[in-house]
Amino acid sequence: GSTRSDAPRSDAPRSDAPGSDAHRGEPQDDLFSLGQDEPSDEELVIALERSLLRDEVRADRASVSALLHPQWQEIGASGALWERDAMLEAIAPLRAPVSLDVVSVQALAPGVILLVWRSDGADGAALRSSLWQRVGQRWLQRFHQGTLQG
Repeated sequence: GSTRSDAPRSDAPRSDAPGSDAHRGEPQDDLFSLGQDEPSDEELVIALERSLLRDEVRADRASVSALLHPQWQEIGASGALWERDAMLEAIAPLRAPVSLDVVSVQALAPGVILLVWRSDGADGAALRSSLWQRVGQRWLQRFHQGTLQG
C-alpha cells in the first residue's frame, strides 16, 4: 500500500475554511504537538532548574516555594548553609543574568535526579549540583550546592 496519506499535504487544496468539515474528527497538530514527545524527567528537571534563575519566579515566594522540598538545604558558593525558610525570605531577582550550562544529569534512583551544572554571571563562574526528588507528580529540589571556580 501507499503511504501517500501520511505525506505532507502542501499540494492538497485547502478545505479548512470556516464552515468546512474536511478535518472534523481528525486530530490537528498545534504548537504543542508538532513532533514533540513528553519531556524526559531529566529535561523537566533542567527546565525547573532554569526557572529558578528567572526573575518572575525569584520575585514570587510562592513560585520558589513550589519548587523546593520541605527539607531543602543549600551550601552556597560562599560556604553558608541555607535552610528553606531563610532562602524563601532572602530570594530575589538576580542582579544580572546567570547562564546554566549542563555538565551532567543522571537518575540516581527512581524519582531522584542529580543535575550538575556550571553557572556564569556577574559574580563569576561556579560549579553547581542540584538534587531533585519526585514527590507525587512534582519534582522538587531537595539540595543544592555551589562552588566558585577560580
